[in-house]
Amino acid sequence: MTDTAAGRSVLFVIGNPRSGSTLVTMIAGSHPECLALGEVENVAGALNEQHRKARSTPCLCCATDCPVWDRADMRALLMRQVRVTDADPSFERQPNDGPFYAPIFEATGARVLVDSSKQVGWLNRRLAVADDWAGAEPRLLLATRDGRGAVHSWARKFTRVPFEDHVRKWLANVQRAEAAFDAFPADRRLRIAYEDVADAPQAAAERICGFLGLTPVPDMASYWTHPHHILRGNHGTISLCWNGGDHPAQPLTSTARRRFYADLGQAIRPDESWRTEMTPEQGAVFDRLAGRANAAYRRD
Repeated sequence: MTDTAAGRSVLFVIGNPRSGSTLVTMIAGSHPECLALGEVENVAGALNEQHRKARSTPCLCCATDCPVWDRADMRALLMRQVRVTDADPSFERQPNDGPFYAPIFEATGARVLVDSSKQVGWLNRRLAVADDWAGAEPRLLLATRDGRGAVHSWARKFTRVPFEDHVRKWLANVQRAEAAFDAFPADRRLRIAYEDVADAPQAAAERICGFLGLTPVPDMASYWTHPHHILRGNHGTISLCWNGGDHPAQPLTSTARRRFYADLGQAIRPDESWRTEMTPEQGAVFDRLAGRANAAYRRD
């Protein structure tokens, strides 16, 4: 292990939406030397959600007074990533090529930052900022899932979008993520499947720790027992941190999804609702457009 690898690193989590990126991010962020940031590529979205819901903090995990994102220097860092407007939404993305991770390392003392933005374009843009890598090393985690589960979860949320469009979007995302994974140095990349994480979360935690050069700690899989400061991510996964109670972030808006996570309790279980809810017609569309690409991820 190099001196840099023994020190600070940024773990980029890429992959398709609804493929467990928030889950692996919160599990990794449960290690005391890690800080899970969430999907920081969309700082504007986090600030707009805070404004829309009249919350005191952009953090989805802290009800008030986030010790990370409510610091003056961290708030200033976030504001450098956006442009303030006079319209609704109040914040828009503004590309910023200045250092992003280096100030967070200095402010928090974390050894590992976990960025689950998923976007390959964001990954490439951040890798080009030399000031962030003077004392840190980038690492890559590709989160995968049977495409039928990922597409079904997306289609369930965005019902007005034709199912075929969801499949094509999944296919394009897979191709971009796999290309980025193949181009990354082999000793600094890890592939992990949502199904494996959901079936054996502590084993997944230990595998991630080994990859990051960290000593595993107990109960990382029980991520809701650890403090987190996520800006954006899957609201259902984040909602387990609140034990069914009300929270200013109001993580879940769908009654059906509230019921799903309430029935789970505080536990990690695979969401395989696609097996019973996906129609034969949808299955045929998926197989026609993406069956070959899904062969590597398929779980029957």
